[in-house]
Amino acid sequence: DRVPSVAGLLALGVYPQQHLPGTGLQAVLAAGAEDEPGTRARDARRFDGPIPRMLADAVERVARSSPSAIRGDKAGRVTNEPSWPGEAVREVIGNALIHRDLGPWALGETALVRLDSSRLVVRNPGGLYGLTVDRLGRIGVTSARNANLVRICQYVRLPDGTRAVEALASGIPAVLEALRAAELPTP
Repeated sequence: DRVPSVAGLLALGVYPQQHLPGTGLQAVLAAGAEDEPGTRARDARRFDGPIPRMLADAVERVARSSPSAIRGDKAGRVTNEPSWPGEAVREVIGNALIHRDLGPWALGETALVRLDSSRLVVRNPGGLYGLTVDRLGRIGVTSARNANLVRICQYVRLPDGTRAVEALASGIPAVLEALRAAELPTP
């Protein structure tokens, strides 16, 4: 007689999109100036499954699809440095997935990650909830649209063992600090 909650299904279900098809994540690599006229995108991928799986897969996809700088240091070591700090990418994608609007009017729209040569855009259905842009990034400022989903996801682990979310109202400040440390502009 028990029925899973939407939060439980999204966080722990095997394939939540069977019941909630719009809760996936679409990732698009935008067409560049060098592409043929009429090219809409160079690559598109949809991520389905529970939130921890979509988050891990999307973060990995952004890292793989993003331009990187090849840098050498004084010791002769050469590394690839990603365009966007991994911590910032993980936080904004995670926020888009757990804070999306789950109302019937928003369930037909997936969250979106769009990459182009100079920007990473992450959008969720419903936008900000209970916050204004000027309050984003302040320590302790939080507004959980889906409180039960956040509570469940803070105990769920990604395949690498890290938490899906921390639920400490520290995500946006961490994004801002990571971007500042990488000498990138404020989002």
